Amino acid sequence: MENDNIQKISRPTDLPSLLREKINSVLRVMAVIVLLVAGIGLIVSGSKAMTAAIIGGLAHIAVVAIYGWVAQIKGFPAPKTILSKFLLAEMVKIVVAVILLAAGFVFFGESAVWFAAAFLAALAAYLLVLIFK
Repeated sequence: MENDNIQKISRPTDLPSLLREKINSVLRVMAVIVLLVAGIGLIVSGSKAMTAAIIGGLAHIAVVAIYGWVAQIKGFPAPKTILSKFLLAEMVKIVVAVILLAAGFVFFGESAVWFAAAFLAALAAYLLVLIFK
């Protein structure tokens, strides 16, 4: 009652729960988009395309998880340290993404386009949720 006139943004926040909420939003949207691509792949090209699409979406989720693991920061480091961690995580993310995309093209052959489509769709979903939510 006494805090009714205080905007939500000015109240103390529970950062872990805010991060969990953001992560859950990203994962939900990524899952829906990847399943949509997989469904289209199933209808257009069959079960191998659907499998390739699902694994392509999971590959992007793995890339994002690896980025998060590398970018972890404990305590309150200097801005230079934060920037270094961010750049290292981005470089690792790019290398892992290229390796996984190459493996998808080698492993799935003619269905690799569905692997790449789901990978890119998951990337787009990830970026859109981070930007607009």
